[in-house]
Amino acid sequence: MSAPRFGPRPQEYARRRWWMLVIGDLVIAVVVYRLAFLLRSLVYIPVFRGLLPMGVYHEVPHLLWVVVGSQFFWLHLGGVYDTTDSRQGIFPRILQAVVLHVLFLIAVYYFTKNFGFPRSVFASYFVLDVVFLTAW
Repeated sequence: MSAPRFGPRPQEYARRRWWMLVIGDLVIAVVVYRLAFLLRSLVYIPVFRGLLPMGVYHEVPHLLWVVVGSQFFWLHLGGVYDTTDSRQGIFPRILQAVVLHVLFLIAVYYFTKNFGFPRSVFASYFVLDVVFLTAW
């Protein structure tokens, strides 16, 4: 007679973990997007030309659904959610996915003629996204 099992089965645990990671990553995309604007508006970064006026956030169109969808797409395509291949660490996968994610966002904002979108926000977004996703 076998002992009773407590807790979720391995498949159920893996599914719950996957959903938790995905939801966390999508929340990070939205939070980091807003933080990138705040950082550019409140903190002087010598690489950029002065502070970004806070009103710019309200002037530019925000395609948050594209930001969130792109974050999931590139992380998934980059194998960040794949737990079967552990030869390569998670950081290179995150870095590669975020590079592609930000390049995709730059292209989307360019081709939708959102020229008023501050380019320095993309650089801030990139750094913050890599840091937050790695920490998560």
